[in-house]
Amino acid sequence: MNKNKNTTPAPAAAPPKNNQTGPTKIPASPDTLQLSGLDKVAVLFKILGTPLAVSLFKDMKENELLAVQQQMQQLGEVPFKVKKQVLEEFYFSFVSEKLKSDDKTEARKHPFGFLNDLTELQLTYLLRQEPERSQAIILAQLPEDIQFNLIKVMTPETRANVLIEMGKITEIPFEAILDFAADLKSKARNIPSHAEYEKGGSSALAKLLGRLDTREQRDFLEFITEEAPDLAEEVRKVHFTFDSVPLLPDNILRDVFNSVDLDVVALALKGQAQEFVDRIINNLPQKKQAMFEAREGPVARKLVESSQKQVVDQIIAMDRNPESDFKLQDYLESDFIN
Repeated sequence: MNKNKNTTPAPAAAPPKNNQTGPTKIPASPDTLQLSGLDKVAVLFKILGTPLAVSLFKDMKENELLAVQQQMQQLGEVPFKVKKQVLEEFYFSFVSEKLKSDDKTEARKHPFGFLNDLTELQLTYLLRQEPERSQAIILAQLPEDIQFNLIKVMTPETRANVLIEMGKITEIPFEAILDFAADLKSKARNIPSHAEYEKGGSSALAKLLGRLDTREQRDFLEFITEEAPDLAEEVRKVHFTFDSVPLLPDNILRDVFNSVDLDVVALALKGQAQEFVDRIINNLPQKKQAMFEAREGPVARKLVESSQKQVVDQIIAMDRNPESDFKLQDYLESDFIN
């Protein structure tokens, strides 16, 4: 054995450096979705410059910043289109997050601020849809004169219970109050306003009602019948519902019901008078008549009313078509003498 032989192990090979073959080349018209997040940030740093970019990414850790700087060195020339896409994507994301942050901050500072934009008529309607504890929370956010006006139209029993609940509001967790305010704001958006009636007449209010589901339409019409009967009468003259469909002539019924799916027809006719059902079926093409199957057994009201609304929407679309001779106003119930 050769004792002089060098037995020291050879040094381990150095790990290969990233992209030793040259800088990463980005196609001139890439889909930015194919770029990694690191690539996009590196491109953004190259566009803005490191000092400005760092000020925008204040939460970036030191090792993350180092990774971005290394990626910047690996990137080759970045085409203008790529810079533009990355910058637009960052701007959209940045603005969206800013708006969300501002909305959340505003919602926590003034969770019921939207109530200030509602009329007393709208507030009364909103209160009637809520349980007594919720009514108490709403009233507590309003000026005293409006509180008084809203309370005095309540029944004596409801008034007493709501006032009792107002004294217990401090027991409700703040986060629960915020959740309720957010839900209430969503409901408030769907309440048609008397201001819309004054601005655009009963037709404008009828269009707003048409955006609500059938039950909400019915509830609101019942409400304004009690609170503003003259307004309710004007709205009914121009507000078309499924109850008025039998007033339409056969040729219109044929076009309308032939334009929707048979499943929709079957659901819309659920619970209707047999005479009306037979009339609709007889106006369908023979092939559809043979395929039609009535819905047997109990069916959720929501499904039936949703299908009826599809039919009504189709009729309203025909009325608004400038090329159609059909005018819905000619067939509204208020124009007929029974």
